Amino acid sequence: MIYAGDEATVGRNGRQHALGRPSRPSVLAARRPPAVRMAAALWPRMVRAIDVSADFDRISENRIRELLRDAPQPVPWVPDVRHRWRGHQLQWSESSEDKMARVLADAGDHILLAVGGYVRVGWPDDTHVVLISDGDETVEIAGFVIDNLEPLADLSPVGRNTFESGPEPLFRLSAPKSLEPGRHALSGDGVRLGEQLAFVSTTIRGSEECPWSLWSFDLVEPSAKIVPQVWFSGPGWDFGYEWPTVAARDPESGLIVGWGFRLGFIVLDETGETLLQRVV
Repeated sequence: MIYAGDEATVGRNGRQHALGRPSRPSVLAARRPPAVRMAAALWPRMVRAIDVSADFDRISENRIRELLRDAPQPVPWVPDVRHRWRGHQLQWSESSEDKMARVLADAGDHILLAVGGYVRVGWPDDTHVVLISDGDETVEIAGFVIDNLEPLADLSPVGRNTFESGPEPLFRLSAPKSLEPGRHALSGDGVRLGEQLAFVSTTIRGSEECPWSLWSFDLVEPSAKIVPQVWFSGPGWDFGYEWPTVAARDPESGLIVGWGFRLGFIVLDETGETLLQRVV
């Protein structure tokens, strides 16, 4: 991950939040690939701790960064993942069809995956890649064994919430976004990969009542736990301009940590619904 950029200001309700105006880029930054410049402009540089609750041991910013490094995140935030897959010469690059989309190619420039710009990409270990699609009505999670990826026979344009691959995924699970909060069993075979987390927009477009939920996928016994993000609701938030983007669980405390577009770093309480800590 590349962390740089947003300056803090005061929101309409008096709370501090990241406005998302990156500092003037250097000449060196201007020479970086577009995806790298995009990531550098979005991740917070000016760090300020805002403890919403003082009744817990704060999680350091560096610790949060470490936990989020391999968590599922929108593919435009992933400028270069060659170092993540040991022994694999793989590279993300922009799609010629859509500047938000990305294609994953091997050393011979054979395209193995085509991924829409709103699809989350995560690395549960050195041998797998996981994709989470936040569609208009459905949430889908799929996983691939990196060694089994094959060149796409026909590269077709992908939608913002879709992806294309050569082989069939190792697993593919889906659920309607209309599901109520709580744990829901999913139809499909289990795989021995760790918990995967993603912030998902609700079906209530433009609503100020919990427009986002946190989905926790258990892949061993396929299920999804849906937790409404109560803290990110009501007046005072600029929905669409600010949004929670990536999440992971801290194994030491069991708490959810995350980062949001123009929100900064966050820590949620044990319910996953309430904000404990914010760093902008």
